[in-house]
Amino acid sequence: MIETCKELENIMQIYAYVESTNIDGINFYKMMGFQQRELLLDYFPPRASLASNAIKLEYTIGISISSGLL
Repeated sequence: MIETCKELENIMQIYAYVESTNIDGINFYKMMGFQQRELLLDYFPPRASLASNAIKLEYTIGISISSGLL
C-alpha cells in the first residue's frame, strides 16, 4: 500500500488508527515507518473486546514537485 501511494502525486500522508492497547499493532506500524501522533479518546464504539481509545499514526510520503512548492 505504501509503495502504491508513493506513486500517486496527490497522496502526502497515510494514517492508521490502532486500538490503544494493541501494542503489537502499534509497533508494526512504527516498524513500517509510521510516527505516533496522538491519542484519540473514545474513537471506537464501545465493545467488550475492543478498547475505545485509539492511537493515530502517520506515514509522511513527502512533498510532491507538482504541489506548487519549489
